[in-house]
Amino acid sequence: MNYKIVNDKTSFYDLKKTWNSLEDSDPQVTYFSTFKYFYSWAIEKFNANNNLFIICVIHNNEIVGIAPLQIERVKKLFIVNKVVKFISKGDYNNFIFRHDLNLDIENIISTIFKAINENKKLWDEIYLPLISSNSFLSHYFLKRNNLNKNFKFLIESPYLDIRDYSAKKLLDIFKTKRKFYNKFLNDIDFDFIITHKNVVDEISKIHIKQKTIMSRSGVKGRRSYYEDKNMVSFLNKLYTRNKNCLTYILKDKKNDNIIGYETGYIHKNIFHSYNVGFDPLYSKYRVGVLLKRMIIEHNISNNIWDIIDMGPGRYDWKFFLTSSFNSMYYYSEKKYQSGQTKYFLKLNIFFYYLLRIIKM
Repeated sequence: MNYKIVNDKTSFYDLKKTWNSLEDSDPQVTYFSTFKYFYSWAIEKFNANNNLFIICVIHNNEIVGIAPLQIERVKKLFIVNKVVKFISKGDYNNFIFRHDLNLDIENIISTIFKAINENKKLWDEIYLPLISSNSFLSHYFLKRNNLNKNFKFLIESPYLDIRDYSAKKLLDIFKTKRKFYNKFLNDIDFDFIITHKNVVDEISKIHIKQKTIMSRSGVKGRRSYYEDKNMVSFLNKLYTRNKNCLTYILKDKKNDNIIGYETGYIHKNIFHSYNVGFDPLYSKYRVGVLLKRMIIEHNISNNIWDIIDMGPGRYDWKFFLTSSFNSMYYYSEKKYQSGQTKYFLKLNIFFYYLLRIIKM
């Protein structure tokens, strides 16, 4: 096996047909590894600090594996670190492999890391987060002594498989929140909307409003994806005429306000919940929980998906709904040994303060 490296957007787009073919043959591909997702991100989120570093593994003149990577320039004081990362920020990250040729997946991964190591002059560090414990890539890291030490647990990603539950058992989960649900039904005349349309501009206002009010009330660390113009541009591109995007919305009929929403992507019978938000004016109704109940009830009747993946994050409300989760790991490697790193850091700090003294 050999490899080639794709580092410009035109060549990236030319991979579309091959990439889609690999997606179809790879059972571990999530929506966050699809060509549609990666390319939309690259077009809208890339800047001068990012360089494409897509490694394509070739066997018998065919591409049999793709590592969707970039090299990001991260500035720390006066030193610029060049970090190998996945192209986009998704809930699950992985390499993509062709499975219908019965090839050894480990050989494909080894060729990818051969390419990374043969191009060490291009990078200083590797950081690959959100790799599922169930993936071939995870197993590859775990079984190798020289890589195992750099492969560490990151976070849980809870999911609910409705095929494991009867309708009654699913709804029994919400029994303790029944009073909020009944009060909402009595107080609010609402519409429950399910749509594949682009509603990014509508839901962004709710998420920003929620973040602003919670920040004012003393909740620290709150942020909104939708305050990043490039992120909004990416989502608008991704959500436009895309049947894989799915959004559930609760609307108040009285004033046509959005009460709450949950949005994400469907891929291989899994609904990857990407973002949840609600208008704080309705917070007394526990909107997040009651919306989740309506979503599950609707899906029991209509069977749009089998699994709802709630994304990485150790939030109690997720584990209120399920005890099942995927363990997520990250791989980290520095080109320089710890002693060299400390030396460069000390040198960096020295010049930083020296410059401050000169300016004074």
